[in-house]
Amino acid sequence: MSSHLSVISHGARRSAAPLLAITLLCGSAMAQTSTKAYARYAPSACVQEPRAERQSLRPLGADTLPHDPLGTPLTPSTVAAARVCVAQFTVASIPTYELLGLGRAYLAAGQPTDAAAAFNRYMETLASRPVRERAWAMYRIVDNYIGIPPSRLADAEQWMAKLDALDAPPERMLAHLTIAGRGLIMDSIALTQRHVDAVISNSARLTGDSAKKYVPVTQSAYVTRAQLEMRRDQFDSARATIKEAKAYVGRVSPPQVGSFYRIEPQYAIQGDTAKRIEATTWHLPAGGTPPAMVPARGTAQLIVFVSSACGDGCYAMYATLRALNAKHPQFPVILVTRTTGRYRNRLASPDSEATLVGDYFATVAKLPFPLAIWRTGFGTLADGRKTVQSAPNDENYRIGSLGGVPAYLVDAQGIIRRAGELNWSTYAMYDHAIQRLLR
Repeated sequence: MSSHLSVISHGARRSAAPLLAITLLCGSAMAQTSTKAYARYAPSACVQEPRAERQSLRPLGADTLPHDPLGTPLTPSTVAAARVCVAQFTVASIPTYELLGLGRAYLAAGQPTDAAAAFNRYMETLASRPVRERAWAMYRIVDNYIGIPPSRLADAEQWMAKLDALDAPPERMLAHLTIAGRGLIMDSIALTQRHVDAVISNSARLTGDSAKKYVPVTQSAYVTRAQLEMRRDQFDSARATIKEAKAYVGRVSPPQVGSFYRIEPQYAIQGDTAKRIEATTWHLPAGGTPPAMVPARGTAQLIVFVSSACGDGCYAMYATLRALNAKHPQFPVILVTRTTGRYRNRLASPDSEATLVGDYFATVAKLPFPLAIWRTGFGTLADGRKTVQSAPNDENYRIGSLGGVPAYLVDAQGIIRRAGELNWSTYAMYDHAIQRLLR
């Protein structure tokens, strides 16, 4: 799967920022001692979707382990399996259409020299093919160098330079966005800025249906540029960038303007004064006392909205918060939630739910921070459906525009410096911002 797909789905789920889809080798279940096990494999079959490895490691909490900025390293058993599988192939002995898959498998096996040979040979076979076909192949190579961990930026940049020499704006956009996404995870401003600017520059050359087709890519580039401006505390510039992006999408593909419903609020709130967190009850660590006011003036804080209904989908995000807390134990963290009338799959009274939710975050999620709980007011519509009538924190912080675990970094003057989803992809940005506030 192309890595840009996770980037252009901004707002749909994971990502205030662009995330890259990493294709991994099938895991330890495939580890064998003989190439006989792979006798019927094509080279591309040596690399599969990450499910097997991720599922085999899930009981060990693999999704909660800190991610390397260059991609979570493959396990030794996975690398060993890849080496066994690719050992039966050579660049000279396989059909040319399998060379791209073989290069990818070589990367998974930790054999970058062999991967380069496969990729170079593949491009040689396309020498007489149309420009767009060659450009697409180069984009796929860039995608592989970024997507198979560890990302090999130097190799990706070399192929990017070759791709930039071709008259193929769409493929150049996809490749530049792929590298920009990794740069954002690495918190490399210069790298990300350069490639985001390249995406937007190339998009200006598209017209008609081509421009419409690649609107999601262009939009993601604008959003990433806005994230970089927020990273520099350039709030007005970031909002202007989002406004420019919306205008572009409106001109090229009006139906897609609706996506800004989820994008605009999180940029509108940054740079504003944080509103008071309302709580009808608190769940506190042992010996703790309810804060007089959140956010507290004179003290920078991280305000994190959580929900017990999120389940294992948020485990990695909770792990991100624990990692930030471990690095900055003196930096205050406040959790915020509200009652929903149920806990997990059963109905619960507000008082019972508050106790259960508090215990869940303290003991199961292992987030021993003060938890502000708002008792939600519900009403009934004419057709009998229930509706939320009172959820001030959700409304004041516009959490509906964010998915997962929304986190708001508030400085000592009560100004919101960061607003976004807390996960491993945004860890570096929050870490950097906290360091600045602690100076």
